[in-house]
Amino acid sequence: MSRTNPRLDIGQKQTTPLGAASFPAGSSSLQATGQGGGAFDSARTRRRVSQIILYALLIIGALLALFHYDERLRPRLPRLMKLFLISGLLIMTLTTGFYVFKHGFRLLHTLLCLGVSLLFVVLIEKTARGFTGKAKTVMENPAVLYVGKISYGLYVYHNFMLAIVLYFLLKWTAVPDYRLVAILSTVATFAVAIVSWHLLERPIAQLKNRFTFSARKPHLAPESDAALPS
Repeated sequence: MSRTNPRLDIGQKQTTPLGAASFPAGSSSLQATGQGGGAFDSARTRRRVSQIILYALLIIGALLALFHYDERLRPRLPRLMKLFLISGLLIMTLTTGFYVFKHGFRLLHTLLCLGVSLLFVVLIEKTARGFTGKAKTVMENPAVLYVGKISYGLYVYHNFMLAIVLYFLLKWTAVPDYRLVAILSTVATFAVAIVSWHLLERPIAQLKNRFTFSARKPHLAPESDAALPS
């Protein structure tokens, strides 16, 4: 059984274990047709697209703030959120379809984070305005609220847990099942985040109760007559 090379540079061969057919790295690792993407699907191109997506996310956040605080644009905010929702669902559907049916360039999978981010922008905006009806019942469920409490730990530890899970699984098999990796890393991340919340984050947050703080209004010097307009 040969170990799959984790690098995806152009020109290198990616050998799949268990006698599966091998194909160039220029083609999708999920595509068995042997049609390569060439420079369009190179690691350099994917990095550039990732950088563009990061800038796009900053612009999306700025648009959300602008439409929220500008009274002239605020009436158009629901239309903007509808656009984000449709775009996010469309991107996620396409990229997930490429993955499930093992077709398409790996570059397209890079767009998945953009689709997820668009959906989260809609969720954040809706949360800021408040939920009603069944959505309020779901979002105010104690389990959902508890996940909100440990969410910082989920954010901080998820990458480390993924790396640890992959480290141990690679000792047993050359190519771990991605479903097993997802399940184990998710369980490990939640476990560590829960422990971190109860033993570290919450005790530190409770330290603020030991201190008193009183906000004082800044003292403004009176303007002189010379500074007043005539």
